[in-house]
Amino acid sequence: MHRIASIPGQGNPDEFELIEQPSAPVLFLTSASTDILTLSETIKDPRNQKWKDLIRALSLNNLCHPAQIDHYISTTAINSKIIVIRLLGGRSHWSYGLEQFITWGLYNSKRKLIVVSGTEENEIELSEIGSVPIHITKAISHLLRNGGRRNFDKFLEIIDQLLNNRNVDIPNKSYQTNEQIINWNWEVGIGEKVLVVFYKSLLNSNDIEYPSMIVKKIKEHKMHPRPIFLNNLRDQSIQESLIKICISEDIEAIITTTSFSSTSANSQSFKKLIWDKLNIPVFQFLCSSSSQDEWESSSLGLSPIDLSLQIVTPELDGR
Repeated sequence: MHRIASIPGQGNPDEFELIEQPSAPVLFLTSASTDILTLSETIKDPRNQKWKDLIRALSLNNLCHPAQIDHYISTTAINSKIIVIRLLGGRSHWSYGLEQFITWGLYNSKRKLIVVSGTEENEIELSEIGSVPIHITKAISHLLRNGGRRNFDKFLEIIDQLLNNRNVDIPNKSYQTNEQIINWNWEVGIGEKVLVVFYKSLLNSNDIEYPSMIVKKIKEHKMHPRPIFLNNLRDQSIQESLIKICISEDIEAIITTTSFSSTSANSQSFKKLIWDKLNIPVFQFLCSSSSQDEWESSSLGLSPIDLSLQIVTPELDGR
């Protein structure tokens, strides 16, 4: 599809392609492509076959232009009963889309809008937008943030209860808490050690082609990769664990593929960041949410959402 120019003055802002999907009772719109992969794998389970025509998923990167959003709502979403939006970033990252889907929900009292945050920092801001009780929204948010098929099974159970107007049963432990940091395929080898940081959602969805490719390239350059998977870099305990790994493994450089900033908005000190404590080279890899074919056929570079999440926001901590 054609994308809006990420850089002012490049491309034609009126050049875009309208997006349509077959209508379904439930729509799942997400900033994270790994969500779609995990949902697809979850539905393949024989126990979840009924969801095959009940739910559709779409990357929010396909709904950048206001006209695309308006058309999608007036076609695909017109008969939907539940729409779940999972947004990486705050309300301002997709403000027009949120406004229009709020309006979609107001047209019919039977419609349910659920807006969940991909990060803990924006959870309160986004949870209040939807039309279902906040405790249900937060439960869904935690399930999707932890990822993996077990959590997506529970996510579908909650959506099924909402779809059929049944009481939503959320157990005390409604989501599986995994290890904070997972060391992935560490091998004994020689050469300078490089720590490579990935989001755990890739591992949970078995989307490991990208991590495998980076690890392979590092080895080809006679270096020794130390790949790890984690949820985020804002958590203080994760930062402390990361520092211990770097010291114990004698890490000489870090490659991080995570987006956002590693500091909280209300951080009291920007002088003692994890990167300053480590005092080793840090390389920020940018990951386009476009497909490889779209990337190779376009001259516009990163989409506006990618620019915001992966370049503008990380500038807060100098990456």
